[in-house]
Amino acid sequence: MTSTNGKSGSLEETAEA
Repeated sequence: MTSTNGKSGSLEETAEA
């Protein structure tokens, strides 16, 4: 799940979003 973040993690992206 990489929408705006360039991270390869999905949990981090959902937490920041």
